[in-house]
Amino acid sequence: MSRGINSVAVSGNVTRDISFGETDGGNPYCSFTIITEKKDKKHRAIVRLNIYLPGLVQVCHNLLREGGYVVVAGELMNPDHKSSCEIRCLEIAFP
Repeated sequence: MSRGINSVAVSGNVTRDISFGETDGGNPYCSFTIITEKKDKKHRAIVRLNIYLPGLVQVCHNLLREGGYVVVAGELMNPDHKSSCEIRCLEIAFP
């Protein structure tokens, strides 16, 4: 089985589901969901974003707010082989 490139970009509005904490190893993390919509507002997706880079976690702690718009680049993660969409965030912008 060949492997492909695991790279994703997504943007949307942050929901109220924002959490900060530490991993078992003591590293900080941030986890939140966004809602993406097409212009016709009939098609939307809810995406879970996880941030494990300490610098980005601090940026999110200062700037992340419910309803705010974010643009994220990262990689798909599926630790439990679920059908839901989770992204490990490597870059985030607050336009």
